[in-house]
Amino acid sequence: MAYKRSIVLIGFSGSGKTRAGYLLAKNIGFCFLDTDLEIEKLTGASVSDIFHVHGEEFFRQAERKVMNGLPASGCVVALGGSAVLNAAEMETVKRNGLVVYLAAGAEKIRANLSGDTTRPLLDKPDKYEAVIRLLAIRAPLYEQYADVRIDTDHLDIPETVREIEKKWRSA
Repeated sequence: MAYKRSIVLIGFSGSGKTRAGYLLAKNIGFCFLDTDLEIEKLTGASVSDIFHVHGEEFFRQAERKVMNGLPASGCVVALGGSAVLNAAEMETVKRNGLVVYLAAGAEKIRANLSGDTTRPLLDKPDKYEAVIRLLAIRAPLYEQYADVRIDTDHLDIPETVREIEKKWRSA
């Protein structure tokens, strides 16, 4: 069956990858993996602690290990927002699954992340400015690797899941 292929969700932090991915996996009977949670299991530390204690390069190494072990079928995977910076691993991910970009604008991201203190790259005095700066760098990469783009600014999580499922079934 063509749609046993894994579904890989990419997009900025706060775009809904984890919530949509979990619900989608439940709806279609797939396993669900969040790479940030897998990195935490691998290292025994939270993403925030990894950045503060070991640094970003240590995090990127763990992220590469996790990305290289992702299943090619039967799973919905929520990639961390910065996973697209790993070009070689993204090419492997792209070969092994349908890559869906959950595109969210800076305003929606800000709303979704208000009060969130667990994102080390956004732990800045002006979180919104950090979102805009990082989104400008990453958005072209999300577009480059995506097989499908879903604009989520005006969708709730169940609507987003329905859109992903439609695209996946027709891919």
